[in-house]
Amino acid sequence: MATGTIGQVLGIALISLTVAIGQTAGVLSGSNIGLWTAVVLPDAERRLVGPRMGALTMALSTALLLPAGFVLDAGARAIGLWAYVAFFVVGGMASTLTPLAVARLPHPGRVLVARETAGSTEMPPEFRRFTDVSAIASFGQGILPTVSLYALSVLGMSAGFAVALSGVAAAGALAGSLVAGSFLLGGSSSRVLRATFLVRAVAAVCCVAAIPANPIAPAFLLIGSALFNGGGNAGVLATNERLYRLAPAQARVHCQSRFVGATGLSAGAGAAVCATALAVAPPAAWAAYTALYAGSAISRTIATFRTEVSASWSSPSAPPAETSIPGTGPG
Repeated sequence: MATGTIGQVLGIALISLTVAIGQTAGVLSGSNIGLWTAVVLPDAERRLVGPRMGALTMALSTALLLPAGFVLDAGARAIGLWAYVAFFVVGGMASTLTPLAVARLPHPGRVLVARETAGSTEMPPEFRRFTDVSAIASFGQGILPTVSLYALSVLGMSAGFAVALSGVAAAGALAGSLVAGSFLLGGSSSRVLRATFLVRAVAAVCCVAAIPANPIAPAFLLIGSALFNGGGNAGVLATNERLYRLAPAQARVHCQSRFVGATGLSAGAGAAVCATALAVAPPAAWAAYTALYAGSAISRTIATFRTEVSASWSSPSAPPAETSIPGTGPG
């Protein structure tokens, strides 16, 4: 599109396809790296490495977001779409470092997924309920419209405000990653997860309140953006930790595959609803955005109440299933 060799419609289609492939590959890559820690490391070491590795990854990405936004904003004014070309080139080159780093990790050997017998249970009941709750929350994530797009297209805010939104989001994400990453070593992942669902429900309510008639709508968007990203990053860390605490050691590959499939389908269904709603309701765009934010809030609220939690905010050094509270599962 920057060179003018393809039109807007084809360009949008190719960008959508590229983003879809990239997002899918990113989810698979992150899941496999997390699974590597669960397969190779003893559980005590995994509980130390897993949350901190995730927190470090998210902290680095969010720390780069704000300066990248300023550079992209200035570059777009100076050289137009070529600024995006430069970012894609740099991002593609940096992405080649990931397989090089992964190749240096110790090989876990051959991982075998046990065959299920006729009378066996597919997944532990606690894990199945956790997956169902996560799928509900993932639908709420999928239907969530981009806050910066709402600010620009509906509220008529400037590009500078969009950059400010990115900065606030980065600060919230960084805080959420650091707090959750340090807490989860000895803390309850289930209670952290439920708290993040509640935080994200409040964030969606803030966005619902940011209607054009509200004179302080921009402030609500700033608060919502910070809470969305802070709660989102902390929620990802808590979700990954709870996944491996609930999944039996010999069935972690099987359980993670089911979990990623269920949450991915829910998020995709939510994204389809979001895209359809915004496509068919341009005359009343603010109402469509508000309805989607409200739907996300409802989804996260349901997930908040349905999340099973441990008895306290602390968690034992290992998740002994035989001592867990009936109906709650380990922390």
